[in-house]
Amino acid sequence: MKLITGFWHFSLIILAIFIGLVFIGSTARGHSHYPTIWGNLYPTSGTYGGLCLICHSNNLELLNAYGRDICLAEGVDAEARIITIEDLDSDNDGISNIEEIETDNQPGWTEGDNPLYHWDTCADALVSVPAPEIIPNPYQPPMDFSIFIPFVIK
Repeated sequence: MKLITGFWHFSLIILAIFIGLVFIGSTARGHSHYPTIWGNLYPTSGTYGGLCLICHSNNLELLNAYGRDICLAEGVDAEARIITIEDLDSDNDGISNIEEIETDNQPGWTEGDNPLYHWDTCADALVSVPAPEIIPNPYQPPMDFSIFIPFVIK
């Protein structure tokens, strides 16, 4: 009887370890620390509403242009890599990433199709998609119409 009880205790321990490892693995994969770091760097930016979609597509294994630039950036940690690409224009729209972030816009998404990249290699995924519908709009800062005021007043 002692042998059977010991076997069940051993089996329960192994099962608990297995379930724990599965849970830890899925949690680590599903909840990156990047959104927290990003939010701490830019606490007043409305861009943060996009969370994972600031850098990823709906398929979280693919990055947008901003995510790819973070992936390629050199830095000792995630915060350093994010800061390193502030002056870049990841989505090639003529506006730097930091300008888009400061005006509550998306630095990795533009209107129309956007190229995607693999999260693990930063390589081109050879696919383009429109910006996900659930990220906050606009993708670009609004045009400043104050430059036209002198013409309107005349």
